[in-house]
Amino acid sequence: MDLHGAAVGSAGVKLAVIPFGVSSVPYFDSELGSALTVADDPQYSQAYANTLTVAAWICPLARDHAHTGGSTDHYVHFLEKSITSSTDVEWAMRLYNETNPQRHARLSFYTFNLGSPAGQGNGAYIEYGVSAHDATPVELGKWLFLVGQAEPWISPTDLTTGCIFWKQNVKAVRSPGDKYGTYQASPKNRRNFW
Repeated sequence: MDLHGAAVGSAGVKLAVIPFGVSSVPYFDSELGSALTVADDPQYSQAYANTLTVAAWICPLARDHAHTGGSTDHYVHFLEKSITSSTDVEWAMRLYNETNPQRHARLSFYTFNLGSPAGQGNGAYIEYGVSAHDATPVELGKWLFLVGQAEPWISPTDLTTGCIFWKQNVKAVRSPGDKYGTYQASPKNRRNFW
């Protein structure tokens, strides 16, 4: 199925009604491979205009998922631009399991260096009870509005720009980990990588 340029897998993704109308949006039941994957179009890459903004409404129906990425981090990508969730991931929005010992129901936005398996990257996050000003917990059946922004890239060592993340109009506090230069991240369109 194709949903406005994003591929919806055959398993784990269904359509639900958003909280303010009859439009249908994808929701995920945490089956393996259930992520919304953005189409391979250069316009959906940070490198296209040297900036990128991604916005999404999510309504978590689980705070812990059986099928997760990361050997210890236990997260799911619910929106990404990639070939697969472990190959040539350009950028992604993540939700970490609530039972994760270090990142309890954290939401984040990352950009990655291309490579197989997924390369290093920088990211911004917001986490209820940890992040300053975050007054909105991740609750089952409650809608959250998220925005991730990849700022203009300057160089692989620059420490002034990177990822910014908002949850319910609350901006995540900036940190060294959100800067491109911290991980020598250089966002590229995966088609132009080779």
